[in-house]
Amino acid sequence: MKYKITGKFCNNFISQTLGLMFRTPQVMIFPLPISMKIQIHTWFVFGAINVYFLDKNKRILEMVKNLKPFRFYTSSKECRWIVETPTNVSFKVGDVLEF
Repeated sequence: MKYKITGKFCNNFISQTLGLMFRTPQVMIFPLPISMKIQIHTWFVFGAINVYFLDKNKRILEMVKNLKPFRFYTSSKECRWIVETPTNVSFKVGDVLEF
């Protein structure tokens, strides 16, 4: 399936470092400069989130649902985009996101 989403783009080092820290969960979109495996954390994120790892065509390659606060997660696949959403927003592997 193809879905159109809107959210806050985190295009620079500071916004990518802060992400959802000290915020309520919302849709956040993180572009990466190259395809890579990436480690994320939920330090100071005060609610569970869903995290989606997308390829260069914005197809979901991997996901982690209901990632609790104060955890680390390392993607098993190389990705070009990361999308973080509240837990009530749900997609599946193979879906394509447009933003």
